[in-house]
Amino acid sequence: GQLLRKAGYTFDVAYTSTLKRAIKTLWIILEEMDLMYLPIVNTWRLNERHYGALQGLNKQQTVDKHGKDQVLIWRRSYDIPPPALDESSEHYPGNDPKYKDVPKENLPFTESLKLTEDRFMVDWEKIYVPEIKSGKKNSNRCSWQHVACPGQASGQHLRRSDPWTQHPYWCTSRLRTRRRPQAHCPS
Repeated sequence: GQLLRKAGYTFDVAYTSTLKRAIKTLWIILEEMDLMYLPIVNTWRLNERHYGALQGLNKQQTVDKHGKDQVLIWRRSYDIPPPALDESSEHYPGNDPKYKDVPKENLPFTESLKLTEDRFMVDWEKIYVPEIKSGKKNSNRCSWQHVACPGQASGQHLRRSDPWTQHPYWCTSRLRTRRRPQAHCPS
């Protein structure tokens, strides 16, 4: 938050997922920027990837159960999801009251990165892009490959990196200026 404030960023609205860690992080950022008064929109479409039957397992438990090579395939591939969980699982979003207003057919049983991107792109196209183009400043942490590497969203380059550890890029109306985030996009 302090770095964003020092760099002159400001926002009109803030977007975050429905996950506690993301919400708390946003609160810290807004407090540091003295923007606690901003409206906050929580949306499940900004949630991190759903790992299906792997939800609740730590990395070591997952490796012990499925093997290191298989775990790397699930983590680094673009379109191969982990095994799905079923509706009886405590990790199925449909069993969590915070998703009561989301149609059950939209809730994931597992997600590849591609499926996660597809979920995100619904709001990207309907909400964030029009807001950015209108000049509204929002604090949505958005898909780095769509902001930093537009037109290169095939996911092919993700096989060579670990997208889960990439730095988030902040979407603001300044994306159209020289302050656009810098990234190492594939050529």
